[in-house]
Amino acid sequence: IERVQNPTLWAQYCAQRQKITQINPRRKVEQELWHGTKKEVTDAISHNGFNRSFSGGNVGTWEGKGSYFALKAAYSTKDYYSAPDPTTKHKKMFLCKVTTGEYTKGTPDLTKAPMRTDKPNLPFDSTVNDVNNPTVFVVFHDAQAYPEYLITFKMT
Repeated sequence: IERVQNPTLWAQYCAQRQKITQINPRRKVEQELWHGTKKEVTDAISHNGFNRSFSGGNVGTWEGKGSYFALKAAYSTKDYYSAPDPTTKHKKMFLCKVTTGEYTKGTPDLTKAPMRTDKPNLPFDSTVNDVNNPTVFVVFHDAQAYPEYLITFKMT
């Protein structure tokens, strides 16, 4: 387990979290979520953050073209999210702080969060696979997620 220390990304994340907290003052806006990835991109994520333009490279964009995060670690351990290294068989995933804010059901065609019905001039902060029991969250602003820990593991 490696702790990611990136003051620039952290400052960007904190600014985005503060903005979303001000819009949603009575809601828990931050969650710790999981993001499985390939070994080849862990340095890019640790140094530059998440980049939604790479969305869908592994399994598609079921809830929109954004950065995907799972509520349960087991979801992110699947081979198509965290592909094993061919030599060592080690897999990689991040434990992230994610500002999910107010969310709605996602659809594959979304390139940004849809507008709210209760606040017509504001978009939702994220989309999910199920609004009543979300297990997958998608954010459309790269600074809405901070890669806090990189976990290297091997499935048995």
